[in-house]
Amino acid sequence: MKTLLFIFCLLLAFSAQSANDERYSLHVDNPERDIGHIVGDRITRTVVLDVQPPYALASASLPAKGLNRQGIELHDIELHTSSSSGATRYTVRLDYQVFTRAVTPRKVALPQETLQLKGNSRTIKVMIPAWSFRVSPLAAQGETHIEQDMSPFRGPMLREAKTAQQLLAACIALIAFAAGGLLYFNGNRRWLPGMGGPFAAASRQLRRLPVGDTQQAVAAIHQAFKRTFGANLFKPDLPKFFAAHPRFVPVRQEIEDFFRLSDGVLFGAAATDSYTPHKLRHFCNLCRDCEREPFALPPLTAVTVSSIVLTLAIVLLMQKIEVLPMWPLVIAWACFFHLGGGEKPRAAVVSVFVSTVFGVLMGWLSALAIMSNPIPELMPGTIWAALVIALAVGIISVCAYWKTLSITPVCIYGYAATWGYLDVPGRFDWAVLTALDWQNVVLVLPAAIAVGCAFAYVNARMVGMLVRSAP
Repeated sequence: MKTLLFIFCLLLAFSAQSANDERYSLHVDNPERDIGHIVGDRITRTVVLDVQPPYALASASLPAKGLNRQGIELHDIELHTSSSSGATRYTVRLDYQVFTRAVTPRKVALPQETLQLKGNSRTIKVMIPAWSFRVSPLAAQGETHIEQDMSPFRGPMLREAKTAQQLLAACIALIAFAAGGLLYFNGNRRWLPGMGGPFAAASRQLRRLPVGDTQQAVAAIHQAFKRTFGANLFKPDLPKFFAAHPRFVPVRQEIEDFFRLSDGVLFGAAATDSYTPHKLRHFCNLCRDCEREPFALPPLTAVTVSSIVLTLAIVLLMQKIEVLPMWPLVIAWACFFHLGGGEKPRAAVVSVFVSTVFGVLMGWLSALAIMSNPIPELMPGTIWAALVIALAVGIISVCAYWKTLSITPVCIYGYAATWGYLDVPGRFDWAVLTALDWQNVVLVLPAAIAVGCAFAYVNARMVGMLVRSAP
């Protein structure tokens, strides 16, 4: 009989709990961090209670503001009411403040709260469970060894890795660039398409010869003709050579001139001043381009391929080096080709870098001058800024008399890029503009421009390798 009575009471309690569950739903949002709190900290928990009619939350059951229990004071309480799917939603925001302290970390808890729902002359109690956390002392007492203070309430101590990741990405990019340079200058590239031909090898050999060694240069080019023709090639055999290798016909006149003048270098005493080593290297490069014709791409295709590859590389690189802005890099890249970088890449790189950095420097000085208005009472800031900028543009224009800074539009691009960078809040500040920091425009923009010039130069070289005429 007692067993049956116990089972009946258990079923009755379960049915009552199920009925209560149908009349409301409770969600408690506790703080994410449960360690490291100190005296004076504010801790907030949010209670969301959805109540079905005819029940409603009794406001008298809410905890009283200022109530202090075991060093945890209810600093503030907010109640918001809304309707949701036929039910009434009560959002209770409980703001506690910690007033307990200890010389060692100790475990405390936000107190359990009890709310009441009333309706149909009935009352339902809703329990908000306590939430435990750790309170740390304001200062450590004595010497603490972390290996002796391992606590399940303390998670692993994390370090900020963003700066280290950016530095690692920059170092990897620098190592890859250096390794590519070593491979390009010192490696055996004969396995690459068009790089193992006789005239390609002769062109590399000529770059290593002393400037005045004309005889060795002529001999190297003759050796390339021998390897291409399959036998010693003399001037009377040129028609057979052109018949066997028609891709050299476009430079027929240059080849005939070379054979006529090389006779004086190798076998006679004719003057060779008109055929300088520079002209020999240029002639060898022409023959090399003819040799690479089977591997050559149309210019537009070469530009498209190189642009896709380098754009993908620069976007991926800039995602890792977030300190450098992308758009000054693109400005330098575009200016490079606007100044004829495809034909004279080295001169274009120097001109673009010097001109744009000069514009950045003028913009930086203008910003400092604008913030240093000596007569703010007599000269409003708007008028003073206009005068400073007008004077800076005038100085840039006058500097065009100097050949190095003669391309005024590129200088203006650098000047405008400076103000575009300073338009971001927090950067137009005296402390930032005078600090050795990567937020300073006079440091970060020249670095971005240098990266843009480097990629532009690589772009020109890549296009030159893909088409017949390499720069």
